[in-house]
Amino acid sequence: MSDKNEVMLAAMNAQAELLNSINRRKWYARPFYEYMSGGLVWSDETDVSFDAINVLRPLFNYRSARILGKDDNRWTDYWRIANELFPKWIGFHTARCESTPKLRKLIRAGELKMHRECRQLDSDFEQNSV
Repeated sequence: MSDKNEVMLAAMNAQAELLNSINRRKWYARPFYEYMSGGLVWSDETDVSFDAINVLRPLFNYRSARILGKDDNRWTDYWRIANELFPKWIGFHTARCESTPKLRKLIRAGELKMHRECRQLDSDFEQNSV
């Protein structure tokens, strides 16, 4: 196991109890696209510490790839281990992991907006650095 994987596994273990306790979906929770993870996130999944969010970001990314039907094996083992360590976490709920037209549309719209904003930042930077 690489040093990076050992660090990630230690972080997952440290946050497992907290994340497993987040097991009730809120009726008001809404999904949004999070740029840092490149994935879809529900608002009731983010009321945790910075360290917990860092554990969740690969899961947000992997879940979104699955929803889009993409084969992204980068985070497969991470997803599997997370399911073992905190299986009750609301982010694993079927309604948040299944591929539906609504979720696919939200992810694609988030990706497009992020790319558009990054291109604008690049353009602004180029104009200001001359």
